[in-house]
Amino acid sequence: MSVARGFTLIELMISIAIVAILLAVAVPSFTEVILQNRMTSYVNEMLASVNYARTEAIKRGLPVRFTAVGGNLAQGWCVHTGVACDGATALRRHEALDNMAAVVAFAFVEFDRRGMKSQPAGDVLLGIKPATCAAGAQKARTITILGTGRAAATRSAC
Repeated sequence: MSVARGFTLIELMISIAIVAILLAVAVPSFTEVILQNRMTSYVNEMLASVNYARTEAIKRGLPVRFTAVGGNLAQGWCVHTGVACDGATALRRHEALDNMAAVVAFAFVEFDRRGMKSQPAGDVLLGIKPATCAAGAQKARTITILGTGRAAATRSAC
């Protein structure tokens, strides 16, 4: 007498149903993790560019600007010397942010040869949030650039 090995059709269908239920629960939370990692990456890149602009201003001994492309950080940004971000004045460019919205209340931030923020006056706030951010959710990030040139990121509501 031979012993049958393997799964029956019913056992296989039940296993597939259990896997489908687990995936239906896990996929939405996994996409949330991906979105949060993308936000963290963008904010870190933005902070690195702001700090790079400050460092280059000190190193070169002349004003360096951090500028939002088209007045919107979601379209990218540029670190440059001079008035415009073109040709030889461009030190670093960053492309548009995928599925992100940005709030910018400035045209550029300029650092002087001492690394201090010379323009615009007062503290500068750079906001970035997911395009699908529900009101009140703590998924947005705000980067604050103080008059001393120091930049820091904090979580904020959408």
